[in-house]
Amino acid sequence: HLGDVMLTRLGMREMELLRDARLQEGAATQTTQHDIDILRRAWNWGRSRGFCPDKTLPKPRLVIQPTRQKYTPSREEYWKVVDQLKGWPKLLVLLMGATGTRVGEASSICWSHVDLETGEITIPSKKGTTKTLYRKTVIPAPLLETLKAMEPGAPQQRLIPVSVDTARTSITQRYLKDACK
Repeated sequence: HLGDVMLTRLGMREMELLRDARLQEGAATQTTQHDIDILRRAWNWGRSRGFCPDKTLPKPRLVIQPTRQKYTPSREEYWKVVDQLKGWPKLLVLLMGATGTRVGEASSICWSHVDLETGEITIPSKKGTTKTLYRKTVIPAPLLETLKAMEPGAPQQRLIPVSVDTARTSITQRYLKDACK
């Protein structure tokens, strides 16, 4: 978007053109802000090494618009959606609803985290600097029945058979949209 702008001429006008071009492409305001922040960080790195003029790169004004709807479905709505799903998307939504996990956490749960006899599941949480943190929770009856009906895999095999990125993208952009319709 910046094209062949000389670094000595890079200023507010060019930064605003970058902002406007990204928004015109349909980028979210937060994504556009992130792009601008990355450019400014790269500029500061280049500036500290003498590659860029010794000036602060301007930051164009940008009003951040929320991209997600802040809506919590009722219990009835949740179960209506679950009933519309099949396969791993259904299991993923059941896991998230039953354990309070996000897509990334739920899709990284392995069979070694599930204890069908005690009805407990150990959830890997956000990673610390040197180790993964865990928390235990009781598996609600509908999820426990679903897990018992499945063929257990190897201990390190994940319950959700697709990558975390695929699960994250597909569940939000495809499966949940279709189920909600």
